[in-house]
Amino acid sequence: MTTTSTRPASPAAGAPGARRPHGAGAGGTAWHVLGLLTPHLRRPAEVDHAAALVEAVPGLPAGTLVGSSLVPASSGSPQHLGLVILATSPLPEEVAATVAAAAGAGGAGTHVAERATSGVVDRVAVFPGRERLVGVVAARDLLAMSAVEALVGLGGLAVPADAVVDTRGHVRPRLADGRLVLDVQPSRGGRWVPFEPPVQHSCCSAH
Repeated sequence: MTTTSTRPASPAAGAPGARRPHGAGAGGTAWHVLGLLTPHLRRPAEVDHAAALVEAVPGLPAGTLVGSSLVPASSGSPQHLGLVILATSPLPEEVAATVAAAAGAGGAGTHVAERATSGVVDRVAVFPGRERLVGVVAARDLLAMSAVEALVGLGGLAVPADAVVDTRGHVRPRLADGRLVLDVQPSRGGRWVPFEPPVQHSCCSAH
């Protein structure tokens, strides 16, 4: 797949307890991963709501990512979306407890934590700069104004360096190999749009 970004990969391990997502570049952020068991989250909109509650928790470090990954069905647990927090510094015990309560978590989410530690999060709802990604923006500005590091064209389509992206006010990148990437597709007027639409339909509700 062709991307427009040449920004170096961001996360790298540092302090004790930090988890290094696979493919992290040296000198980047040391992510401290907290996976949560959230079997009540089944749709992206529900994840967005939970992520907003988590983001509002006092004491959450600036630059923290909040996302989700699909958790396959297992004995006693249906398929669902597990919430994961990638903090830029260790979460104090009381903050972690408040985050879990805000998300309605029932315990630790081992599956999503392991995936985040390996540099993979299916969908990221909270990331630095997302509030600035409103309306139509140049691809280079989207990358400069936010933590998104690359635009990836669906089906291997090349995203031009001078691409213009209509965000539709809804930007949900994913963490891949330790980097935040946004999947985009061509739209009207030569513009590009994020693959995930602002309104989720039932066929896309799994994630």
